[in-house]
Amino acid sequence: MVRSLRWMTRAYPGFNCSNNGRNARLLLVYYLFDLLWSGGRDLTGKTVVQRRERLEEIITPVAGIQVGGYIEEHGSDLFQLAKEKGLEGILAKRKRSTYQPGRRSPDWLKIKSRLQQEFVVCGFTEGKGSRKHLGALLLRAYRNGKLHYFGYSGTGFSEKGLADAIERFKPFFTDKPTVENPPKIPEKIQWVEPKLVCEVAYAEWTEDEQLRQTTFLGWRDDKSAELVTRTPVTRNL
Repeated sequence: MVRSLRWMTRAYPGFNCSNNGRNARLLLVYYLFDLLWSGGRDLTGKTVVQRRERLEEIITPVAGIQVGGYIEEHGSDLFQLAKEKGLEGILAKRKRSTYQPGRRSPDWLKIKSRLQQEFVVCGFTEGKGSRKHLGALLLRAYRNGKLHYFGYSGTGFSEKGLADAIERFKPFFTDKPTVENPPKIPEKIQWVEPKLVCEVAYAEWTEDEQLRQTTFLGWRDDKSAELVTRTPVTRNL
């Protein structure tokens, strides 16, 4: 049973703000939550609790730099609070777990209060009527080493955001589909190379593996397209 739970440091309001409020003055706090190396020693073989104890020994919290907190036993309460505050969710880590680079482990879980995931943009449809620049992003992710189309997202953009998206896409325009299963839709599609990653919220997956009720949340410039795979949903405790 997963016992050690912590706040997720990425929350929806701050995530969107980082993309759409570039000129705003923001108070940022850097949260430290793990320590993999200390004093020339590799700590990845230590448990998450042991690594955290060492982190607290060497870090003195100051304004703007904090050691992230966690709670035990009350995971369901924490999850409900995250939902009420509009946060993405919580992280759960087994107390005896070690750090395993490059490997997904059931000892560490991201429990989401709403469904969202990163996707690679494979193209976009043209805008219609008063909608300028583009209509919707076409979304893809890797599955079994190949890019698959999983749906589209056309909401969540401001006019400035739409214009910014087009400027991002221009260097990667291509004439050929870049997915194994290109969508059969009447709208004209401009394909783009698999370079740009975005975060999307959605209601559910359909039986034929398509997204429903999607909303664009922001760009993930920190995420490499090669690492974006369709991930299983972990929603409730």
